[in-house]
Amino acid sequence: MKIVVVGGGPGGYVAAIKASMLGADVTVVEKKKSWRNLLKCRMYTN
Repeated sequence: MKIVVVGGGPGGYVAAIKASMLGADVTVVEKKKSWRNLLKCRMYTN
C-alpha cells in the first residue's frame, strides 16, 4: 500500500511512522525545509 502524508508536523510525523510500521510505503510532503530544526527534510526524485 502506498500512502502520502501531507504535512510533516507532529500528527503527520506520527501517522507516517505508524503507517510505515504497518508495512505501507509512505511519502511525507512538507512545504518547509525543516521543522523547528528537529527534523531535516530532503527532496527525492525518481
